Amino acid sequence: MADKKLILIVDDDADYREVLKTKLSASGFTVVEAENGEVGVAQAKSVNPDLVLMDVKMPKMDGVEAMTQILKIRPGKSPHVIFLTAFGDPHPEIYATDQRFAREMGAFDYFVKTEDLDKIVEKIRKIL
Repeated sequence: MADKKLILIVDDDADYREVLKTKLSASGFTVVEAENGEVGVAQAKSVNPDLVLMDVKMPKMDGVEAMTQILKIRPGKSPHVIFLTAFGDPHPEIYATDQRFAREMGAFDYFVKTEDLDKIVEKIRKIL
């Protein structure tokens, strides 16, 4: 299927990557993985993803630095980058502040890892 969107998951938590990859693949997306920011940048250069789900806190290269490098690969044609974070606050005003921070850093948005996977898939579909 030529119109399948390609998603790159960059996260140092192998279990979370596997759960997310399984859900996204079952939802009709093509998924590739990277275990840290350095590998994520290399993968982005290689596969040209439509969307990157990027953990913020990782060893070797954090998500902000990796995102910065990914956005430079194809200026004007860069994938949307969405931060994945284990942090997050259920209060709407703090969530809005976190979203603004993500956008100021260059990300399209951010998802909290504990968020329902069906909701994450629904948000990704809207973005793509």
